Amino acid sequence: MVTRLEEVRNEKIKKLEALKKGRYNPYEIEKYDKQFDVDKLQQKYEKIKTGEESKEIIKTAGRITSIRGHGKLFFLDLNDEKGKIQVVIRQDKTKNFDDIKYLGTGDFVGVQGNITRTNSGELSIVVQDFTILCKNIMPLPDKWHGLEDPELKYRKRYLDFAIDKDARDKLYAKFKMIENIRKFLNTKGFIEVETPILQNLLTGANAKPFVTHHNTLDLDMYLRIAPECFLKRLIVGGFEKIYEIGRNFRNEGIDFKHNPEFTMMELYWAYADYEDIMNLTEEIITSAIKETTGKDSLIYDGKEINFKRPWKRISMLQAVKDATGFDFEKLSEKEAKEIAIKEGIDLEFDSSKGRILSELFAKHVETKLINPTFVIQYPVEVSPLSKRNPKDPKYTNRFELYINTWEFANAFSELNDPFDQYERLKKQVEQKELGNEEAHDMDYDFIEALETGLPPTGGLGIGIDRLAMLITDSHSIRDIISFPTLRPEAGTLELLLEPHNSSLKKKNQEIKIEKQQQNSFSKKETKTDKKKLPLNREKAWKLIQKYNSEKTDLNHYLESEAVMKALAKKLGEDEEYYGLLGLLHDVDWELTKTDTTKHLTLAPKILKEQGFDDEFICTILSHGYGCDCAGLKDKKRTKKIEHALACSETITGLIHAYYLMRKTFDGMKAKGLNEKFKDSKFAQKINRNAIKECESLGLILVEFMQLAIDAIAGIKDKLYL
Repeated sequence: MVTRLEEVRNEKIKKLEALKKGRYNPYEIEKYDKQFDVDKLQQKYEKIKTGEESKEIIKTAGRITSIRGHGKLFFLDLNDEKGKIQVVIRQDKTKNFDDIKYLGTGDFVGVQGNITRTNSGELSIVVQDFTILCKNIMPLPDKWHGLEDPELKYRKRYLDFAIDKDARDKLYAKFKMIENIRKFLNTKGFIEVETPILQNLLTGANAKPFVTHHNTLDLDMYLRIAPECFLKRLIVGGFEKIYEIGRNFRNEGIDFKHNPEFTMMELYWAYADYEDIMNLTEEIITSAIKETTGKDSLIYDGKEINFKRPWKRISMLQAVKDATGFDFEKLSEKEAKEIAIKEGIDLEFDSSKGRILSELFAKHVETKLINPTFVIQYPVEVSPLSKRNPKDPKYTNRFELYINTWEFANAFSELNDPFDQYERLKKQVEQKELGNEEAHDMDYDFIEALETGLPPTGGLGIGIDRLAMLITDSHSIRDIISFPTLRPEAGTLELLLEPHNSSLKKKNQEIKIEKQQQNSFSKKETKTDKKKLPLNREKAWKLIQKYNSEKTDLNHYLESEAVMKALAKKLGEDEEYYGLLGLLHDVDWELTKTDTTKHLTLAPKILKEQGFDDEFICTILSHGYGCDCAGLKDKKRTKKIEHALACSETITGLIHAYYLMRKTFDGMKAKGLNEKFKDSKFAQKINRNAIKECESLGLILVEFMQLAIDAIAGIKDKLYL
C-alpha cells in the first residue's frame, strides 16, 4: 500500500522531471549571485511605506516554506539563514510566471525584483524573475507543529534546523559564545593551540574512554578524555599562556547534560595559581554571557541566576559540614567508612576519607548550588593532578565551579612535583588493577616532562556545551550540539527505497547492540537478572484488587506497570520484574490513605506473606523515600531500579491529569506534556523532582515522557476511563 509520504514524494519527483524536460535541470546550477541576506533587506527597507516600491533591483535566495494563492497571484515565504521575507509572484510582473507550476514547498529559489510593502503591511519582494536552485523531494514537516517526536528532532537535525529558527538560534548563540571566549582570551595574551585527539594513554581525567586501533602501528589507542597532560607539556616547553577549545570523548552515559563527545575549553597560565584562575573564570563567563546575550544575568528554567562578582567561595569540607553535620576534620577513617556505608557509598575501589567526603558533597551539596559558587580545596585522593595546599596537604588547591547545580569548571594550581605526581599515578594504577576503568594510566613521559621542569601554573577546564545550555535556556545538551549521539536507526528514505534490506539491517543492528551494549549507568551496578517471582501477573493483579477497589487507584497501578515494563525494555532489564514493581508499589494504599504517614507500613507484611523477598520489598519501599511515610523521609534513592520506580509511578499522575484535560490519549505528545510540566500550577501535587530521576537512568526528560505516554496509551482499553 502506498503511503501518503510516498504519494507526496512521487508528486515532487514528477515536478522535477517536468522541470528538467520543460526548462532546465536545477541540479546543474552551480552558483547564484545572492546580494542580500533577508535580515539586511528587512533593515534596509524598514521605513518603506505601503504601496511604495524600491527603484533598486535586489537579488536574494533561500528556501520556500509556504506557497499561497492561485490564478494570477502567488505569495511565498522565503527563508534564509537569517530570517524570512514574503515573495510576491504576479503574472503581470514576473517574466517566468508559468514556472510557478514547477515550484513546491521546501525548494531553494533565487529571486530578483523590487521591494515593496503590501496593503497588509508586510515587507515583500515583487519578483521579476526567479530560478529554482534545488528541488525538495522529501517533504518537510508541517511548519506549525514541527518535529513533535523528540527523538526524530535530534536524529534528523537538518529537518529541525530547516523549519525551526529557534533551534538554529541556539547554535548561533553557542558559536557566538565560543567566538567571544576566543576573543577574550586572545586579548589577555593567550594563544590557541592544538593537542592530539588520538592518545596512547588514559590521562587527564577520571573517565571511561573510547578505544580504537591504529592499523599501521598495530596499536590500541584512546580518543582523548582530556587534553590536560599535553597542554602542560607545552608549558614545560616554554609557552606561558595557552588554551584549546576542542572535542573530548567519554564512553559513559547519555542524559540531559552528558553526550559521549562534547566541547571543552582548557587553558594553562604559567606563574599563576588557582586564585588567579578563579578570577579569570569569573571574567571569562561573565564576558561570554554579556557579549552573547547583552545581559548581566540569566533566566534558566524560570529561575534567575545572578552573576554579580565576586562569586561565593566555600571549601568542600565546610560545605559538607554545613549540609550534613559531619565534620571530617574530627572523624576517624573508621567513622568515615561507617557513614559511607549508611549513605550507600560504594567503597570498592577507594575507601579513603577524601573520597567519601567528595561523594557526600555530590550527594548533599551539589543540588543546592544555584548561583555561581566556587567549591575549593578538594581532597588529594580525588585530585591526582592538583598541587597540595601547603597549610593542609590532605587537600589540594583546586576548585570546581557550580551553577544551577551543575559543574561548569574544574581548575587547580597544577602539580609540578614529579615525585608526588609519580606516587599519585601509582595509586591510580592500583585502582585500575582492581577494576576501576576510569583510573589514570601511568604516564612516564609526563613524569619526565615534569622532571624537565613545569613552572608554577594554573589550569582551567570549562564545559562549553553546558555553558551554552545555560545561555540559551536549553534543557537538553542535544539542543546545542549540531548532531548529538543517538542509537542508529533506519531512516525514512531507507525504509521507502529498501524496506526489506533496511528492516534486516535494523534487526541485525539491534541484535548487535543488545550483545555489545554496556551498562551506561554505573559499572558497579550489574544488569537485573531474570528473577523468579512468587506470583505471576494474574495473581498479583488479584492481590491488588483484594486491598484496592477505587478506579482511580487501579488506573494508577495499571499505568505504573505499563511505564515500568516499557522502561525495562528500553534499559534491557527484566520486564516482568519491573512490571510487578509498578503494579504492586502501592498495594496498601487504600488501607492507609486516611493517615498517609502509615502508607507503606503494611506493604512489607502483605508482600512477605505472598513470598516476595527483601530485595523486592525494599525496592517497593524506595518510592516512598523523602516522603513523610513509614519513617522513610530521610532516605535517598541510590539504585537504578529505585530511580526507575520513582519516576515511573510519579509520571502517571501527570499524564493522567493531561488526559483529563484533553479527554483523549490520541495525539498526546511529550512536547505538550513538557509544557504542562513547566506549569507549577498544573497537577500541583505531582512530585516533579521524582519524574526528573529519569535523568539518572540516562534518559532526557522529553524522551522519558514520550516513552511513558506511549506505554499508557497502549493500555488505554484496560483502564477505567
